[in-house]
Amino acid sequence: MKRLFVEKKSSFRFEAQAVLQDIAESLHIHGLSGLRILQRYDIEGMDADALAKARNVVFAEPPVDVITDDTLPLVHGETAFAVEYLPGQFDQRADSAAQCVQILTRGERPRIATARVYVVQGDVAPDDLAKIKRYLINPVDSREARLDTPETLTPAVPAPAPVPSLDDFNSGDPAQIRATLGLAMSAADVAFCQSYFRDTAHRAPTLTEIRVLDTYWSDHCRHTTFLTRLENVEFDDSPEVAPFKAAWQLYLDTRKKLGREHKDICLMDIATLGARALKAEGKLDDLEESEEINAASIIVPVTITDPATAAATRRRNRLSQADILAREKFLRERGHETIRVVVSPDRVPSLKAGEAKQWAKANLQGRPLLNADTGQSFFVTNNGLDKMVEQSDKPFHRERIAAIYDLSQLVQEAKGISMPDGGKDTNISQVWHLYVPWEWKGNAYRLRLLAREFADEKTRPDIHSYRIEDIVFEKKEESSVPRVAHGEIRESSRHNGSDGSLKPQTVEKIAGQDNTKIVSGVSVSETEKGNSGTSPTC
Repeated sequence: MKRLFVEKKSSFRFEAQAVLQDIAESLHIHGLSGLRILQRYDIEGMDADALAKARNVVFAEPPVDVITDDTLPLVHGETAFAVEYLPGQFDQRADSAAQCVQILTRGERPRIATARVYVVQGDVAPDDLAKIKRYLINPVDSREARLDTPETLTPAVPAPAPVPSLDDFNSGDPAQIRATLGLAMSAADVAFCQSYFRDTAHRAPTLTEIRVLDTYWSDHCRHTTFLTRLENVEFDDSPEVAPFKAAWQLYLDTRKKLGREHKDICLMDIATLGARALKAEGKLDDLEESEEINAASIIVPVTITDPATAAATRRRNRLSQADILAREKFLRERGHETIRVVVSPDRVPSLKAGEAKQWAKANLQGRPLLNADTGQSFFVTNNGLDKMVEQSDKPFHRERIAAIYDLSQLVQEAKGISMPDGGKDTNISQVWHLYVPWEWKGNAYRLRLLAREFADEKTRPDIHSYRIEDIVFEKKEESSVPRVAHGEIRESSRHNGSDGSLKPQTVEKIAGQDNTKIVSGVSVSETEKGNSGTSPTC
């Protein structure tokens, strides 16, 4: 068991100053000269190395906090008491701390309990200290905590005692039974229970049975207040209540129209009559009806438009395994014809691996890169960047570094397909292959962006769902694709005119898109071409 006390440094004790001022103004306690507030953490199931790693990351912030181990730091004239949540109350701080420790250590989640410690300074009388405690401790959800360190945070669960049988229940006075057991039900309800157990069940009830009935027959569950009969409703003769009188008359007329005059007039009927009228008029066809008459739900069709989830789900549901394999082969063989070419600048900031990685961390890492084809958002992680830049012994090393600067547009323009992962890592459900052509320094390349989809994002929030693992260069050839510069669309130099000038052209064809050419956002219909077969100038 380990205990930590975390207190704000003197320059940041704004909360303690505010509470001190509140107590002084509200309770008028003499002798109170100061107040300190500390956060106490009791930690079980965490070794020393893990605690050393987490103390200044999870439990405190070194610039503003001071951490003390094990013992509460008190000086002369200080009196301390601690406040903790009641058993069963959710402790958000403790739960968040335990989750953060697990994320940090990637191990088992420790058990953590927290308490807020108030240190009262000055000559405060015992009666005044009791007033301060009553003022600061909300008995609805909190209690005063012990100051000594517990041996364990695992709560002791005693064996339940036998459920008592109420042997004298059936013959007792209903009013007296109600008072003795502190029941919320009325004396008439108690008499009804007596008749059932005496005449039908032929036995005495248990205390649990009566408690359950008392709960289910409470006003909250049975709506006894709402079902109270309204026998005489009168309105004052005043213009101010005229709208209420008109609304009441509308209610009575609607009851008559719906044939409900034989029903009791009560708050429940008033509240639900509007829905009944709409249903009778055929205007409430999306109401779900069930035997649970004190609640209702409306069925509403919802269209999911989030591209990060909906598009990939639709794609996986729509494609069979044969479709997936056919699409994979098509993308491999005809990638340049089906995908808009992304042209890199002739110059990149740097071809040094370290500088490229730093640029990517500043401009790409942590930002969603949306792929227009799949609708998925992909992320660049530190491990992925390591694979991209630190493979100097493999082919296309310089090209891979240069492509990092185009990665955002490469992801956006790529055509992709996902397939089940065949590895042993159960965290990975799908592997994505994103195909895209790319040109750099007069050479054309066919790239494949390798990404993995992680299945347990809730359990491992430190890992993104769709993570780019690597850039794979599959093909290199002399460029014959157009180059884009300064907003113009131009052919490469080996297609220059006789005078050596570059002629603007539209040249790329997108297969399967109604014979439309698309280059850098410019589209020209196939029917606009002249008889010579050449593309018109832009």
